[in-house]
Amino acid sequence: MSKDLTPTTNRLFNGIASIIEQAKLKVSVYLNTETTLLYWSIGDFLFRELKQKNQLQYGKQILATVSQELSLNNEKI
Repeated sequence: MSKDLTPTTNRLFNGIASIIEQAKLKVSVYLNTETTLLYWSIGDFLFRELKQKNQLQYGKQILATVSQELSLNNEKI
């Protein structure tokens, strides 16, 4: 920041910078929360589906296949 800023300009700059930082923090908290919920929901869905079909012992192989298909599908989007 330039030293020749007036006190008013300095206060405005600091106030706006603070608002931006608060918004960044809110976005990061929201993103982390949603990512955690997404991963939990995927795991819960897989567990319920595999348990219902008595395929829990095959979970690793199924998970690898689903992961590959999701990755390929994601590249198309």
